[in-house]
Amino acid sequence: KGDLDYGNMPYCVYAAVVIDENDLQAARSLHAEIISREFGQGFMKSSIIRNDDKDYAKTINVLTAMKQLKHYVIALVIDKEMLQKHPGFKYKSVFIKYFQRLISKNFLDIYTNFHIKFDKTGYEEFRISLDSYMRDKAGIGPNLFSSNTFELVDDRTEEPLIQFADLY
Repeated sequence: KGDLDYGNMPYCVYAAVVIDENDLQAARSLHAEIISREFGQGFMKSSIIRNDDKDYAKTINVLTAMKQLKHYVIALVIDKEMLQKHPGFKYKSVFIKYFQRLISKNFLDIYTNFHIKFDKTGYEEFRISLDSYMRDKAGIGPNLFSSNTFELVDDRTEEPLIQFADLY
């Protein structure tokens, strides 16, 4: 709902971190280690990382530590100036649905089965709408040939590994 605040940054980065099911336990252990070493008792969130030398070093330390985890990243870099030319993108719900579908469709071409966990956003009404949109319009959901799933989850309490994507 409402207008999307494009802020003062010229780009928006939409990222997904792909981790094989067999590597999830190693990813969870690494996440806990990184949180303990770099963030204390908190969580990883790009919005809490300041633009200074200390936090730049922290980001480099985290990314260096992540090299030991088998994963890859799918990312979209969105030029916000170009979005302003398309009136529909001024609405946050349109923006989120469009780019979530765009990045998620990559998985349909690569994997037989996958499970997408997307950071919970917006009001309950929007979350229900997004879930339905991803299933019906993007084809992301279980069907006769796959058990694909799309879930909206909290990145602090339900699936902290989403924080890796936020950092990217």
